[in-house]
Amino acid sequence: MNKIISMFAPKTEAGMYMNLNCYAPGGALKWTSSIDLLEDRKKAFAALKLSLLLLFLVLAWMVYNYGLGGLLTSLSLGGGLVTTAGLNKGLDAIFKTGIASPAWYVGLKGSGTPDAADTMGSHASWAEITAYSNATRPALTCSTPSGGITNNTNDKATFNINGTTTIYGGFICDNSTKGGTTGTLYGVGDAVASKPAESGDTITAEIEITHTSAA
Repeated sequence: MNKIISMFAPKTEAGMYMNLNCYAPGGALKWTSSIDLLEDRKKAFAALKLSLLLLFLVLAWMVYNYGLGGLLTSLSLGGGLVTTAGLNKGLDAIFKTGIASPAWYVGLKGSGTPDAADTMGSHASWAEITAYSNATRPALTCSTPSGGITNNTNDKATFNINGTTTIYGGFICDNSTKGGTTGTLYGVGDAVASKPAESGDTITAEIEITHTSAA
């Protein structure tokens, strides 16, 4: 939930949610996993002290895995954090240089605890999962915002798994290169429970971003 508190502006709240689905060959839904950063917002922003603006960013992820026959086999909800680099990117985009045509991409992560100081070039505690046949990280293609909401429901990020792996979480960055270590790591999070995937599975990532007035 993206909470902006300013002495010159009303308090607002926002959120970012990702659903990951894993499908087996044939379209069977094997499992679903969700990651929500609401639980970790204090930890993520403990070091951020601004006299006029306090920006809280929250991500949530849902992972769906579809296996043979198209059956959903599991569901998991978890938490994560927005990185310091992601916070800086947001502040720059809104209040300084702006972003005319933002381009963001979705990635999958392995085991290891994310840290607010993580960047694309330095996240020693965890590694990116690249066991999918896509040439690049799938794009995050959001809808035109309406009612304070935007999402990629009509164009979900899709991973075509081509090896045996375990999905622990996901991340969003602005570099499409699979396994690339440059660009901005916006946010990263883990599911409560890891989920298996194997060659032939298809994982989709559904993301929703909300921005609403807070009481």
